[in-house]
Amino acid sequence: AGLTPVSMHVDLTALLKTPATFIDDAKFFGVQYVGNAWFPHEGTFDATDADRGVVAFNSAGRVLKDAGLTFFYHVHGFEFAPAAAGGTLFDSIVARTDPDNVKFQLDMFWAFHGGADPAALLRQYPNRFVSTHLKDMRTGTDRNHTGTAPEDTSVALGTGIVDVKAALEAARGTSVEWHIIEEESAEPEVNIPAGLAYIRQLESGQ
Repeated sequence: AGLTPVSMHVDLTALLKTPATFIDDAKFFGVQYVGNAWFPHEGTFDATDADRGVVAFNSAGRVLKDAGLTFFYHVHGFEFAPAAAGGTLFDSIVARTDPDNVKFQLDMFWAFHGGADPAALLRQYPNRFVSTHLKDMRTGTDRNHTGTAPEDTSVALGTGIVDVKAALEAARGTSVEWHIIEEESAEPEVNIPAGLAYIRQLESGQ
């Protein structure tokens, strides 16, 4: 298809247990970014889970950096629950992870689903995100910290309630290197071309 893989998601527990396996896979495929898309937790993600995440992310970051790779964590919405000390649990994770070793992937749908503003996040942390998942949300979708939503809430870029344009503009000049269209609806054959057309429309200044 003429595509080049740039990142991959892995099970964090497995990565920390046998890192060589995933490092070998990444190097075989020429992938620079190795990340985790769902930090394991039971029930509601809370401060204790965030504490565990900080330790795991820092450990994974060191291991992968030593191998010439970059670790990232893909936000999934539940991390934006309020923190006792102020801000969100995500803010507490960013503050306590090594900025040289731990990066993030901003899923615009899930960040917004969790109550965050994707564009504001990019402005707040201009050096921590290395990629995004471009994804829009159907009008009327309930927003919460579960990190889950029905597949029909994912709609073509530019047709929902996520301000994709503002987020793309906010990403300029940041550490973001890749924007990846992620499609989780039941109609990818419709939504992906529509999303690409929307991106081209933005590129043309419309």
